[in-house]
Amino acid sequence: MGELVAGAGPGSLPAVPGMSTALVVVGLGPWLDHRVAMPMDQMARVYSRYPDVAVYYIDPHGAASPGARWRQATEGAAPAACWRLQPVPIGAAGGPSPGVFVDVVGQAVAAAALVAALDAVQRVVFLAHSFWPEVCRRLVETLQPDAVLYDCHETAVTMASGTAAAAAHAWLAGRADVVLAISPAVAQAIERQGRTPMLLGNGIEVERFARQPPAAPEWTFGFLGSFYDWVDVSALHALADAFPGETLALVGPVHESMGRAYERLTARPNVISHPAVPHRDVPAILQRMELCLLPRLLTPDSLACDPLKLYEYLAAGRPVVSTRLPAAEALADVVYLAEGGAHFVQEATRALADVRSGRFGARQGAGRAAVAARTWEARCRTAWDALPPPRA
Repeated sequence: MGELVAGAGPGSLPAVPGMSTALVVVGLGPWLDHRVAMPMDQMARVYSRYPDVAVYYIDPHGAASPGARWRQATEGAAPAACWRLQPVPIGAAGGPSPGVFVDVVGQAVAAAALVAALDAVQRVVFLAHSFWPEVCRRLVETLQPDAVLYDCHETAVTMASGTAAAAAHAWLAGRADVVLAISPAVAQAIERQGRTPMLLGNGIEVERFARQPPAAPEWTFGFLGSFYDWVDVSALHALADAFPGETLALVGPVHESMGRAYERLTARPNVISHPAVPHRDVPAILQRMELCLLPRLLTPDSLACDPLKLYEYLAAGRPVVSTRLPAAEALADVVYLAEGGAHFVQEATRALADVRSGRFGARQGAGRAAVAARTWEARCRTAWDALPPPRA
């Protein structure tokens, strides 16, 4: 994916000439190795293209992957420096520690080396997130950045009160210079803690969907995403019952807690299982679906989420049948909204009739227009511009 940074020997993190800002990002795993577009991955990708920003991306997982120190070359942009660092699990609990870092090929990098690299720049910005607030808090306390950007997702609503995660979340919300809220429900939760967040929804790579040529659909119905406990399985069973001659494709990973439910669903003759695909292949695989589905139970995390797949479906020009989520209701003029169960079948029937009669064309254009400005670049610029300026 990139080339080794010249002059970066074992245990060293040399400063990058011409870069005035260092951005430290905590990921959920190896950068861009995910099957889905995690927000911190995408924001790191965008910021790595800023001409004056060096990105230090911390992989909290132990899984190895190639390219410890590399330059990421992005189409149409100059290479930008980025180091991927992985905390060494130490201590009785075996949890991630900010004390020692190791790159993904096993060369140890002391925390002092990272601190020295950060000291060489004018400003250090830390991008924290509410998925792992405890790890983010420990790193903020250790590195003492000049500015903290705290990106809050639905976990800010669903985390149990009185836990270490909730305490770390409250600390980060108070410490951050800018707090982002992914949805109105998350914004309200932050406001109850005495902070005024910036309401800023998810982004997508609009240009990749625009470049994907249309194709003849292979499956009538398609669900793309993690098969998790928020999926309305009953709505999918109802759809398979109502359209025995049509194919329903489930594309994506299956959470272990949903194994039996998934097996029962895919045992149906008109339901097929398709493995997860790299995120770069999402635009192409969406063209294989005549209708795209977003069947979610109305759980607290569903009500607080801002589903990426909704916007990717629309950017791909596909008709979308969705449970009546707040994010989907905001796009009621382009999305087919359902209450679940039988009503989900009713809306899918209506959508399919519109597609096959040619009536969907106007709604297709409106859907693409509705998400045209919802890019990761726009989200990142808005958040970045809200940070305090570099120290003199």
